Amino acid sequence: MRILSYRKKISQISENPGIYIFYGFDDTPLYVGKSGNLKNRLGQHFIRFDSSIIADRTLDPYEVAYIRYWVFKDSNEISKIEHAVIFKYQPKFNLSTSDLKRKSLQPNINIPREEESTLIDLDLPESKRGEPLLRIKNKSHLINEMARKFELSGVTKKAKLSLIKHCEELLSIAEKI
Repeated sequence: MRILSYRKKISQISENPGIYIFYGFDDTPLYVGKSGNLKNRLGQHFIRFDSSIIADRTLDPYEVAYIRYWVFKDSNEISKIEHAVIFKYQPKFNLSTSDLKRKSLQPNINIPREEESTLIDLDLPESKRGEPLLRIKNKSHLINEMARKFELSGVTKKAKLSLIKHCEELLSIAEKI
């Protein structure tokens, strides 16, 4: 399983506060997050699969090609920096820009430079990155897991919208074959 390649790398990450960005196979920012304990939070996302964005199936962990992260000494300004990073990178699964403006985003926040970040890569051969058949297999598995969860616990409006989004992405990937 691809996610297993993250285990060793995540276990070596600092337990300090940090901000991270998940990127898709096409280098599109998918999600920006923050944590008071970066190692633990990334473990929730990719080892235990119990973070809210993964558990409610908004983000498909199989669509994450790599993670960029920054470590901070303390978490005093981390929420403001996270909002500024979201505003700059416009990730697919975060709040909209208008939501961030309503949260009074302060333009004088220093955003960390990419050169100061660390990358965790999947270590997939270039020929496998974004391969449509692999992505279809993984996306189908996720949709199947969502359907099983719906049978057990019902369907919320948010979960239904997430399912629709994943089905649309599956169709888009299939059209590339």
